[in-house]
Amino acid sequence: MVWGLTHILVTIRKAGRVLIEELKRSAAGTVFDELPLPDLTEDSLDITARIFLKTGAT
Repeated sequence: MVWGLTHILVTIRKAGRVLIEELKRSAAGTVFDELPLPDLTEDSLDITARIFLKTGAT
């Protein structure tokens, strides 16, 4: 049987907004780098990504 590692952090410090949001995402199974960014447009992407989106080329 393989056991996973568990880390327990005990602190009396109040969690900040960033940590609270990360814990909410974690509990919901949402990964930070997969969140939508509605304020960005295609022009916000780098040139390689723009070419890929337009042509489907790799």
